[in-house]
Parts: sequence; C-alpha cells; structure tokens
Amino acid sequence: MGKPLPCVAEPITWLTNVTGETQRDRHLQAFFFRRGLPRLFGATSFYQILRGNIMRGLLLSLLAFGLVGTASAQDLRPVKEAMTAADIEQVLAEAGLNPTMSKDAKTGDPVATGNADGVIFIVRAVECGGRPKACQQLVMFANFEMRRDITDRDFRIVNSFNDGNKNGRAYVLEGSDQIGVDYVIDLTGGVTGEHISARLGKWPNIISTFREQMMEAYAGS
Repeated sequence: MGKPLPCVAEPITWLTNVTGETQRDRHLQAFFFRRGLPRLFGATSFYQILRGNIMRGLLLSLLAFGLVGTASAQDLRPVKEAMTAADIEQVLAEAGLNPTMSKDAKTGDPVATGNADGVIFIVRAVECGGRPKACQQLVMFANFEMRRDITDRDFRIVNSFNDGNKNGRAYVLEGSDQIGVDYVIDLTGGVTGEHISARLGKWPNIISTFREQMMEAYAGS
C-alpha cells in the first residue's frame, strides 16, 4: 500500500507553465506516476480533470437520489388486488365501454355487458370473495355467430390470430356456430389504476383486429 500524501500546513501558490499545466498538476501527476498510473500530458489541466471527475460524481449522486425519490413516489401509488361491481362499472365507463351491470345467476359474481365500437361483449369477474364481493380477475369476451357450421378455415383463422397476437386469445365454441376472442385482466398481487386503464384500452383493438382477420380470410370466397 502506498504512503499517503504529506500534509502541507502552509498555502502553496501554483504557477502555470508554458504547456498549460500547473505545478500542482505536475505534483499530482508525479504522485500517480509513482504508483503505476499513467501520466497525463497536454494542455488540459490535470487539476481540471480531477475536479471534473469529482463534479460528475456529485452530479451522478444527485441524479441517483432523484431517481430513488421518484421510485419511492411510484411505490406509494394506490394498488388494487380485487374489484367490486362498482369498481368494474367505473373503470369500464371511464374507458368509454358503456357498461351495464348484472350478476351471475348461480354465484352472484359481477357481470358486465359493454359495447366496443358497436361490438357487444361480456365481462365476467372471477376469483371473487368478501362482502361486497371483490374479484381478482376480469375475463372479457366477444362471440361471433357464423350462422353455419364451423369449418377448418375457421380453426385456421383462430390459430393464425393466436400465433400473431400477444394480447387476446381467439377460440372456437365447440358444438355451436360461434367463434370468439377473449382477454384477461389479472389483479393478483396488486396493480395500479393506470395498469387497469392501459389494459382496458387494448380491448377494442383486440376485437377489431380479430374481426378484420376474419373478414380478410373470407373476402372473395
């Protein structure tokens, strides 16, 4: 381990030489050079470089503190782990999805009917408990009647949609003349209101994308 620099009890006047360095620069460079670090040459003051590094360190520290403060503020945002019928109605209305609320006849769990660009869809709340009932998942789905028997082409359309889209899941209702698409919003572990709104905002586009792919597949047939 190297010896520490000696303390200087009296002030020292540093003189600038013709290269733009100062005696202090040269002294510090010699100190680092003796410890195996490369000597810096050129017109740039070694002291300026050292001072710049210190200032950058302070700036990074302030930025880090600011980022920590921002993260802490985000951590304090309210989260939801479950939603009541009133909560579901509110978020659907705020998303412009025109909800009409009802209950499942057997379980009493909340059910909503909504409208996305003229397409009627259903929202079923599942994983419910408590009084009033609060539910951890929302399952949204829209079914389409084909008014004919389901064909292999319908299955190919469904598979193609599922392969190409990370949001939503298309399906065939066996034993019926319907195909559809669904979408799940999961609140398990707690999510923010912004997260719920962002997820709901994707639902109309999921429906329209599925309809477009169906129409394109049957265009001209």
